[in-house]
Amino acid sequence: MPNSPLPALDLCLKEALDQCRQWIPAWIDRVHGLLRERELAQTQVHERQALLEAHQAVHRQRDAVARHWLSALADRLEQAPAASAQARKPALSLDELELMGDDQVHERVEIARAQQTAMLSADDAFNEFTARLSTAQGFKVVNAELNPLRVQVFVETLLSSLKGLDVTPAARARWLRVGATSLGESLDLFYRHLSAWLNAQGVQPAGYAVVMAPESRAVVEEELMGQDLLEGPMSDQEALLTLDHLHRLLVGDTEGGEGARRANDAMTRALAGEVVTLMMQRIATDKRLLKPVRGHLQEMKPALLELATSNPRFFADRNNPARRLLDAVTARSLAFTSEQDEGYSGFLQELRHVVYELRRPGKTDLADRFPTLLDQLRQFEDRAVPRGEREARGRAVQTLV
Repeated sequence: MPNSPLPALDLCLKEALDQCRQWIPAWIDRVHGLLRERELAQTQVHERQALLEAHQAVHRQRDAVARHWLSALADRLEQAPAASAQARKPALSLDELELMGDDQVHERVEIARAQQTAMLSADDAFNEFTARLSTAQGFKVVNAELNPLRVQVFVETLLSSLKGLDVTPAARARWLRVGATSLGESLDLFYRHLSAWLNAQGVQPAGYAVVMAPESRAVVEEELMGQDLLEGPMSDQEALLTLDHLHRLLVGDTEGGEGARRANDAMTRALAGEVVTLMMQRIATDKRLLKPVRGHLQEMKPALLELATSNPRFFADRNNPARRLLDAVTARSLAFTSEQDEGYSGFLQELRHVVYELRRPGKTDLADRFPTLLDQLRQFEDRAVPRGEREARGRAVQTLV
């Protein structure tokens, strides 16, 4: 539990808002200039038009964005002195991706990518500032997750402000992508100023808690996935680039030459495999599904992992036959609460057929099996379930799908 916050905290947050009123409009102007530069240099017609619309939106909404963003920041800071000691949830969790639509996934990745990029420029200044702010908050040790001025807060409040204005999702994404580095540079100066301000008030930095280092990411992933999908442990730099690689994986970003694409290939396969594994882990622990069903669904995992090596974006594409098949099987499974339910034995037999077809030898045609199996499952359901009951069940399981 923290000690009582010092009076310096309120004064520091007021100083922070005063500083934001100065640099936020300047940052928006900088984004406008960067978008304009990219538009003039762009040779692809579609992307050039998108950049044109993005920088026109900046010009048109400049004052409104600054006003709404500052207001959102003020609201967050007003709650800061009474913030609980519970750390916030990370901005991006891979085990939630399968529950999101494509637009949601892309937005979450853009937010995480902007945070990551901005933090690269502001990290040192942020750590120094956080150490002093933690003391002002009443903490004996540094607690970066409860810093109300962390990069995540700026990115989230910016995005919420843009959503409240006439700014398209495509324009919002380009603002974040183009302006992330500049945002980090602005925050670097911002944090340095506030750290010096706290120092002038006599606020000393808090210490850092000593914790045991966790297992390396490579070891955890190897145990998690049960097979060698990684080509060895990742370096610190490779781990740092995880979100950028995930962004490329999800949106099909192929910037860079052939060498860069080859270098990204191993990471792409590993990430896709990780997401598949997390999807299957969630299914394995979902008590709403009968145990035999969960067991058969787990037998689909090797085929899904194999598919992830050749088509790593399938889990993010709601229209991909593999994802639709998994969704359809899972949704149908939720209709049964007991192994004695009418229609359960027939469904289980059909599920066994799906698993058998996915596990039989001949991986060259694996991707082609999913559409066929999806059609067969639909035909089985048409025969087994009256239309009215099928629609009612569909509404009942919509949240999972």
